[in-house]
Amino acid sequence: MNPSVFRIYIFGFILFFSAILPAAAQEQNIEQEAAIYANLETFANILDLLQKHYIEEVNSAEILIGAVRGMLNLLDPHSAYLSPEDFKDLQEDTSGVFIGVGIEVTVRDGILTVVAPISGSPAFQQGVKAGDQILKINGRSTKDMGLSDAVKHLRGKRGETVSITVGRAGLSQAQDIVLVRDLIPNQSVLVKELAPGIQHIYITNFQAATTKDFRQILQDIEQKEALKGIILDLRNNPGGLLEQAIRVADVFIERGVLVSTRGRNKKDEVLFEAHPG
Repeated sequence: MNPSVFRIYIFGFILFFSAILPAAAQEQNIEQEAAIYANLETFANILDLLQKHYIEEVNSAEILIGAVRGMLNLLDPHSAYLSPEDFKDLQEDTSGVFIGVGIEVTVRDGILTVVAPISGSPAFQQGVKAGDQILKINGRSTKDMGLSDAVKHLRGKRGETVSITVGRAGLSQAQDIVLVRDLIPNQSVLVKELAPGIQHIYITNFQAATTKDFRQILQDIEQKEALKGIILDLRNNPGGLLEQAIRVADVFIERGVLVSTRGRNKKDEVLFEAHPG
């Protein structure tokens, strides 16, 4: 065979094969898009049926948001949709100051539950405890109330009152507690000396100033006495800013990876490493 002809055949095969790959990928993309549009059409048809035939008038915007939240719930426990109002609340929570009654809440087994009262807050002063179940807010049942809605009902204008009905282990019946909303300086780092040189440091959550406050507390302690040991207490800590959690860990760890995040694409991978000293 003529070598030049052989090279032409090879070259022609490469061109043919390279033409097949984009075509196959394009066909797969078309099939995926067709499946997506078919499912969207099903969703639109269901929404149309609800609007026309459901016994009560439906709010289309609320249904769409509910569908988005349901979609994200299928992924993992940490993926969630934040409305503009929810995002504003999150910013307030991590800024260190907000107006409310001073309790961290979550939903456990479908029941609104107190994670922890903030020290010195109206809830703390009225004896609200971690683990208390908030059954009602201003007489309204919290059974079907979402977490964001519950937070909105607990917060409000400074000086206004809010009533909560609390269920607690050891109580024969629920207890009504009236709280006066106030400015809550949510200090995230609290310290208590247990013995000479032994400190109990409690981080309630990770806010914008947590690492700064934590370092200042360590500095103040070391100016008074030799620091022998720390009990770092993270019980009932609901989380907060990842950056601040990393920086606090960096105070103790000299080297190595503190946190790594990975995405579908290689470029989305990020490593947060410890720094000596």
